Amino acid sequence: MVVAIVYLALGAAFLLVIPAGIYVYLNARMYTAGSIERLIAYFFVFMFFPGMLLLSPVLNLRPLPRAIEE
Repeated sequence: MVVAIVYLALGAAFLLVIPAGIYVYLNARMYTAGSIERLIAYFFVFMFFPGMLLLSPVLNLRPLPRAIEE
């Protein structure tokens, strides 16, 4: 029973928790990250790709519209 709980916890972390953290981090640092930081972040996107696919339909991370002054 303990092994099943450990597998469930690791699966949830791999498919939900860590990809959600990656999305939050990328959304916060998208326009200010340096090249090495961006490379590491996209490595994690590749590493946790199945979880990113699971979360992508429910997230909207488009940039905010610009305010046009007249």
